[in-house]
Amino acid sequence: MSFYGSSVRSDKVNNSSFYWIVFILLLTVPAMISFINMTPELLFTAHANLPEGYTAQNEISIGELGDLYGFTNAMFSGFAMVGVILAIFLQTNELRAQRQQLRDNQDEMQATRDEIRQQVRAAELQLETMERQQFESTFFRLLDEFRRSIETFEFGGSKGLYKKGYRAFDIFHYRMIINENYKGSQDIRAVSIVYSDLKVEAIGQVDVMLNSFENLILFYLGSQYTKEKHYIHTASAILTQQIKFVLFYAINCSESFTPESEKLIIQFMLSGLRDGLEMNKEHWKWMDGE
Repeated sequence: MSFYGSSVRSDKVNNSSFYWIVFILLLTVPAMISFINMTPELLFTAHANLPEGYTAQNEISIGELGDLYGFTNAMFSGFAMVGVILAIFLQTNELRAQRQQLRDNQDEMQATRDEIRQQVRAAELQLETMERQQFESTFFRLLDEFRRSIETFEFGGSKGLYKKGYRAFDIFHYRMIINENYKGSQDIRAVSIVYSDLKVEAIGQVDVMLNSFENLILFYLGSQYTKEKHYIHTASAILTQQIKFVLFYAINCSESFTPESEKLIIQFMLSGLRDGLEMNKEHWKWMDGE
């Protein structure tokens, strides 16, 4: 577009130069014709070098001398008028060319602005893509660490019920619900004692699992993608009912979860805990914030 515009303006400049040349010729040609057509009498009178036999009666009066230029003057005046008209025409064309050039410049500036906006938008999209990739890379790395903490979880060695991984949470759940202090207690402090005793049999594995889980939740809450719940649902998908059971009592027995983390876990990750899992139903009110 820019090359085409510049070529059009170049053609207009060449046409304008041609018109000016024609205009100058229209002014100079009549003068040359007038000079060439001067009569011999005028030449002789001008030089006062009269031929033999030339008398005073043959002298040309000033009026007659002016009449000799009558046709030339008329022709010169006509050409001058044509020149004025041509000058007006040329000036009009130049103004029209200038206006067109201004429009072309405006179009080019608008195209440049549009291109800059597109480049800015492309840069913004690229930045958004990079930020999301960085978030997802860290999020899924933390999710893998949490999954490994589940798979390496060990429990029940002191009672001869040693299990590892997901099965270890089954034993944790079973040992807790058969405890008499758990069954009939509505006091969270009494339940906390039962929970803490069972943690000892896991030899710190519960804390490792919970720390990796909270790191994942806190990272998610600190990101700009908290409205995109599919990430937290992905994390929730690896939780069994028994793991949710442990998380439930970890939250309610004064573990190091922040209130915001607790709210997110209860709302999105402990859903369905009431369904098909044996536990003290009186404790459900803790999940409801009562």
